[in-house]
Amino acid sequence: MKVAIITDKPYLNCETFIKAQIDNLDVDVVHIWQMHGRFESIGLPAPERLDDKLKRLILNKIDNEAKIIRFLRQHQIDSILAQYGMMGVAFLPIAKKMNIPIAVHFHGHDAVRESVIREYKEKYLKLFRYNKSLLLSVSHVMTQKLIGLGCEPSKIIYNPYGSDPSFFDSKPLFKKKQFVALGRFVDKKAPFLTILSFYRAWLKDSEIRLVFGGAGYLLDPCKDLVKALKLEEVVSFPEILDRKTFQETLVHSCGFIQHSITAGDGDMEGTPVAILEAGAAGLPVISTYHAGIPDVVVNGKTGLLSEPHDLESMASHILSVASNLDEAKKMGVAAIDRISKDFSMERYLKKIKFELYRLKDY
Repeated sequence: MKVAIITDKPYLNCETFIKAQIDNLDVDVVHIWQMHGRFESIGLPAPERLDDKLKRLILNKIDNEAKIIRFLRQHQIDSILAQYGMMGVAFLPIAKKMNIPIAVHFHGHDAVRESVIREYKEKYLKLFRYNKSLLLSVSHVMTQKLIGLGCEPSKIIYNPYGSDPSFFDSKPLFKKKQFVALGRFVDKKAPFLTILSFYRAWLKDSEIRLVFGGAGYLLDPCKDLVKALKLEEVVSFPEILDRKTFQETLVHSCGFIQHSITAGDGDMEGTPVAILEAGAAGLPVISTYHAGIPDVVVNGKTGLLSEPHDLESMASHILSVASNLDEAKKMGVAAIDRISKDFSMERYLKKIKFELYRLKDY
């Protein structure tokens, strides 16, 4: 099978779960991305990708539908895998004219953000009705949102992300009361609520610490909040936590925190990858009943969940983990077992491959 993976940005800027598909999906792949209103493609998305699995092509500027179709036919593409609903809509006319399948991987805001739904709802309906289309959903909540938009349930495949296997090699020490958080500083991840919950816990246990990695438009306001709460020596903001540094931080932490909520514009999580990675590493996750998080975190067994905006509950969960590191370690062991069985990267990629073959043979 030869699959064109469609993204809205170059490889190096893609999310980790999309890079995993481009790098490790066990099919022949051509990566096509859109920039500045044009579709551009290159088969060697990163210098370290030097094998023959990915087509090695010269950069091509493809600025109209006919050229895109000619490009896909030239490289004998027989299936399209579009990342995000918007890219699915953009490539639907091409899939129809070529009479080939299109699988559209929804990830989060493309299924829920109000501005996106206003613009794309009618276009999504055309996508749903194409007889060679299917949708990949990363959470049960997202599946229900897509059904609510008019998609037949039989066209939706539930397939949450998987953790990079390297996280299973982490061995948390559970020797100090350090917590870690990692994610974009945006509304739906509510980093300010994570900080306020942590602050309430710190007032009762001044030994706890928080390492909060990530960047985004809410980072500076969160730094101001930490300063106002006089937590500068307690909460650190490394901003960029690459995989190796994140894994090292997990080893020296006792829990992962994320207070996700539904943003004012309707935006929601899919299934946060950092939560999967923290669980794979063996840390209990302290988070909220939001989107795909309760699909992954079993409350009281692999982590502790609160209702969104319930700061007191999250604070008590932070204190519970900090005051009983042996119990936290047991939850971490249970998290490893759950992630390895139900949320591994191998399972995630195998499911995508299976559905692509099934759709091709439909």
